[in-house]
Amino acid sequence: MNITVSVVCYKYRPQKDGRHPLMLRVSKDGKRSYQSLGISVNLEDWDFKKNEPKLSCPDREYIQKIIIDGKSSERCPLVPV
Repeated sequence: MNITVSVVCYKYRPQKDGRHPLMLRVSKDGKRSYQSLGISVNLEDWDFKKNEPKLSCPDREYIQKIIIDGKSSERCPLVPV
């Protein structure tokens, strides 16, 4: 049983303001589940290779705190639906 948790910028469904939501991706035994972190970023502020906000992102520290809290809290489902 292998469980991985990562953060992705979900660019497939932009919001009305053009920003894209950040999602927790939980994978267990090849099954994936996504859960919203409740924040969104512009695509030009997200580093897709590192899956983290760029240094030039205006809310970088706040976003990183939300990501760390999301990965470590009980909001992170251990078993995908």
